[in-house]
Amino acid sequence: FRRNRDQIYSKLPGRTSFIQCLSSSPDRLDGLNASTIILDEGAAAKDSALKNVLTSSQGVRKEPLIITITTGSTNLDGPFATIDLPNYKKILEGTIEDDTIFASIFEIDDGDDIGDPKVWHKVHPHLGVTVTEEFYENAWKKAQRSSDDLIEFKTKLLNLITPEAKVDWI
Repeated sequence: FRRNRDQIYSKLPGRTSFIQCLSSSPDRLDGLNASTIILDEGAAAKDSALKNVLTSSQGVRKEPLIITITTGSTNLDGPFATIDLPNYKKILEGTIEDDTIFASIFEIDDGDDIGDPKVWHKVHPHLGVTVTEEFYENAWKKAQRSSDDLIEFKTKLLNLITPEAKVDWI
């Protein structure tokens, strides 16, 4: 591969493959012919427009691949929280059969103590390898002192869809 500022190109003769970061604005992405799409922080999407335009670009591909990677979010009404995540759970439970989707969800169970390091390992199996337990411990200490930090801890470190803190003001 050869690297450019915005793209990575294949150096193999006869290959026109490339990897490119794209705009998050769906109205600028018509006309693509994507083979693989990686959507990062899918839970933050306000609507399905970006995913839809990218998915429709894969129509000519024999084996299109879409990967959605995300932590939790405060976006309770977005398509990930309202459509994707519930459907992924149904696929994993076996109530929906769809062999075109592979889902892997790391989240706490109802009743889990969010301050328990064993729970942290449940949602982050690589904890202690790529992310240190000390990082989680420090984030948990901060979360106990601030509602904003608690929301950040729940969404980014426990992968929860969590409402934002509302502060009443008279």
